[in-house]
Amino acid sequence: MLRRSFAGTTLVLGVALVASASSVHAFGPPRSPAERTPAQLPDVSLAQSREFCGRTPRDVRESFSDARNAIAFLNPGGYFNYGLCWWHSSFHRFANYLAIYRPELPRPQGFQKTLRVWEWIQRLKQGEVTAIDGYANLFEFTADPEVRSLLTQLLSQWQVEDTIRNPPLEEWLRNNASRPEALARILSETSTLVEDQDWVVFWRLNNHLAGRDGKLTDPVHAGLVIGVESDRILTIDSLRVPSSPSSPAAMVSTDRIPGQGNLVYPVFREPIFPFIARNSELGIILKSIRRFCDTRMGADSYPFADPSIVAPVVGMFD
Repeated sequence: MLRRSFAGTTLVLGVALVASASSVHAFGPPRSPAERTPAQLPDVSLAQSREFCGRTPRDVRESFSDARNAIAFLNPGGYFNYGLCWWHSSFHRFANYLAIYRPELPRPQGFQKTLRVWEWIQRLKQGEVTAIDGYANLFEFTADPEVRSLLTQLLSQWQVEDTIRNPPLEEWLRNNASRPEALARILSETSTLVEDQDWVVFWRLNNHLAGRDGKLTDPVHAGLVIGVESDRILTIDSLRVPSSPSSPAAMVSTDRIPGQGNLVYPVFREPIFPFIARNSELGIILKSIRRFCDTRMGADSYPFADPSIVAPVVGMFD
């Protein structure tokens, strides 16, 4: 959750600009694939390269239903206590596509650990393939108290950047979210991206189709769509996390209301309207995987090299 009104956004902007303007450049948001200067590739073994590059898009999508690939802590409050669901979800997706874990290597200690962890999470946030030493999976990594603290700082700064950069969406919502054809189009596009193309899709969520005062608010939540079925949508939500890496993944089922075409999201227990967002991150992910695997495995020798795999079109919510 980020903002509920234009006035609230203005307040956040003022505080953010005064308190954090000096750090925005250092933490800058992921740029489009054409604009980014690639970081140095991680030096990993041939076996690890083969395992990473041998994954298909469906392998990655299905990996989100494994609790070992979940972030181990709930969406925290952030600098302004609005919640960090958008950035928790974005980081989760970057990590599951781009992290290579090396549990056989020792974990860094002391100040060196702080530096290395900060480097790893920054690389993932920027959409780079990243080797993480001393941890077996994302759950184990983010269950570490120091990692949790540093990652919460990173997500909070990311929130500031997006608050400064993104305008409020009330006018668009008011003009579009009440139209049944708009929801039908978004559900169709989501199904195509998830079920046909095997991408994990980022949804921004508005928690009601028509506000109690007749107006629509800006999106207040987010989730990652990993499955679309005839009567429900399966979502990974930052407010539901597994209790351990061996427990079932904490998926949320968004149910369709029979005969209405609306969706009921369990977090809100009332109709919601979704938006496909942050598709630009999938373009960054695809380019990073191909750059790494072209170097390690050779061009056209791994699943993501298939030219039929293309990143989704970037929309207005990127």
